[in-house]
Amino acid sequence: MAQRHGFVTNTIHAGGSETTPSVPIHLGATTNARYMRSGNPTLDAFEENVRILDGGSAAISTSCGMAAVSQTLLALLSPGDRIVCHYTVYHWTTHMMQNTLPKWGVDVDMLDLTDLDQMATALGKPAAVVYFEPVANPKLEVIDTAKVIQMAHEVGAKVVIDNTYLSPYLFKPLEYGADIVLHSATKYLCGHGDSLAGIVVTRDENLGQQ
Repeated sequence: MAQRHGFVTNTIHAGGSETTPSVPIHLGATTNARYMRSGNPTLDAFEENVRILDGGSAAISTSCGMAAVSQTLLALLSPGDRIVCHYTVYHWTTHMMQNTLPKWGVDVDMLDLTDLDQMATALGKPAAVVYFEPVANPKLEVIDTAKVIQMAHEVGAKVVIDNTYLSPYLFKPLEYGADIVLHSATKYLCGHGDSLAGIVVTRDENLGQQ
């Protein structure tokens, strides 16, 4: 569906077919996908819908929000790399930063990204990724997203933003230059907490292929 449609229209129809009133749930294996985990028509519609809502170039769905976080960081980080992260993020993301990534040989620097002087000091050393939530969980601290993205890009770091709290309705990080935005779709995107899903949306299509 073309971008000319409004947000509400895209929320309802983007990713769907003009020939069906709603997207069916495809449970069978007789689809064009080579492997069901890598895609089926239902997931394709979901990914296209959120891609359009976020204004991205590519999207991939995951089994949950933490799968979106871990798959993204696995794709971007290698042993010896360094990630700069706001000191307060979703609990299990914090656990990954403090316990999992160091075991993979990744240097993790968690600091207060609302303090741009701390941010500048942290970026004085090479960093592959800067990670944060625009409104941080659970303290609701508001980060100057545009400035942090600018500072990160000046040193060649990729910016990954967890936008679960705000959703594409309230904020679109890709429009501010973020490289990747991810969501725990279990929350606002699905609406009722009655499903388990995650999604990653990239500004650049090539980055989405990683």
